[in-house]
Amino acid sequence: MNIKNICLILSLFLFSCSSSKYYECKYDSPVVVYDNVQLSKSVCTIPAGSAFVLGKKVKGRRLVNYMSFSGYTEEFGFAKTKVLPDYKFVSPGVAVSNGVAQSSGHYNNSAVGGTSSSSSSGDVQVKGYYRKNGTYVRPHVRSAPRRH
Repeated sequence: MNIKNICLILSLFLFSCSSSKYYECKYDSPVVVYDNVQLSKSVCTIPAGSAFVLGKKVKGRRLVNYMSFSGYTEEFGFAKTKVLPDYKFVSPGVAVSNGVAQSSGHYNNSAVGGTSSSSSSGDVQVKGYYRKNGTYVRPHVRSAPRRH
């Protein structure tokens, strides 16, 4: 083997190790999602048979996304139904008011903080929010609505 082949193999190996795989999963009993790796506070409970996204392993726990909720759970034998190669995982720490995950209705800008400032150029800073399908929209700048 020459140096070029070794470099190619090494780069492919490093690339495959660095990419995170996320899976759509289901479990036959309820899954409790916690706010941290120590599993100290329950964020929500995923109902039995519901689909959720399983992320990488962290200190013997698994990252989980379900609807607009994210956190950690214990390692189980989850049935991985499909790989989600382009999935953008939402960081844990979404607060919830009750123990069972439900649609909270806080998906539009005004419900989660809305616009925060306006400048003379007509741009508006939009705070991050969750859509109805559970995807998180990061904070961004958009042009202000036109007044007629």
